[in-house]
Amino acid sequence: MKTYLPKQSLLVVSVFFIASLMFFKVATANSELLTESKIKAFYKEYISIQMGSTDKAIVFLKRHIHNDFEMMVNVINNMEGSPSQKQELNFNKDELLSATRKGMSIGKTKSVDHNIISIKIADDGKSAKVKDSSFSIINLSIGSAQMSAKFIDEQSMLCDTTLVLGDDDRVLISNSVCNSEDNIRHAE
Repeated sequence: MKTYLPKQSLLVVSVFFIASLMFFKVATANSELLTESKIKAFYKEYISIQMGSTDKAIVFLKRHIHNDFEMMVNVINNMEGSPSQKQELNFNKDELLSATRKGMSIGKTKSVDHNIISIKIADDGKSAKVKDSSFSIINLSIGSAQMSAKFIDEQSMLCDTTLVLGDDDRVLISNSVCNSEDNIRHAE
């Protein structure tokens, strides 16, 4: 009877070890899927970089924008004292990085009220469609240091975005279609 005890103990240890490996494999596989919590954490970081330094924003965007990224933004600009202007802007990754650098050089985001309206994760967990809205207040300073004009931009934006999971478990923005309305007035 004593000769069977070590074999049974070895069998129990083996079963436990195999079960642990299977659990680890399942846990690892789950970490390689898009989840609502992963998407919400991504957006939280994405919104916070808008109020930080330009360099940090560019590093973040380079890391989280897919190389084949495409974005279309339908913009309505309402400038105090001027007629509304409508335009459609299209960006690839490099163009968005350049526009971000330029925009952050003249504007400082004071606040962002962000809301995720819906998240639809694909069955394979490798992509998701996200609808979100934001309301931002941006202080603009246009002109030279000797003669600059100060404005406040109240921007409302609604976006439909496709996120994909990168090879290294990073959330990547694949494409986005946004509608933006900017109400710009002189700062007092």
